[in-house]
Amino acid sequence: MDLYNILKIRFGSDSAIGRAFPRRGKPRSPQAVGKWKIRGVPEDVAILSHLDESIPYEHPSMPPAALKSTEE
Repeated sequence: MDLYNILKIRFGSDSAIGRAFPRRGKPRSPQAVGKWKIRGVPEDVAILSHLDESIPYEHPSMPPAALKSTEE
């Protein structure tokens, strides 16, 4: 399943996705978020999704969250 569909299931609507991942302090428009289905999710949103434990997504260029070492 691609990241757009994962976000759509998690947040429910393009508007909610846009509010969850604002750009320059303003929510992204539902129309802009809808374009992600064809163009792909922006890199900043993909990285933030990878870091959010409630979103089941692993960015291809980042190690899985379970393998990250914790500094003590």
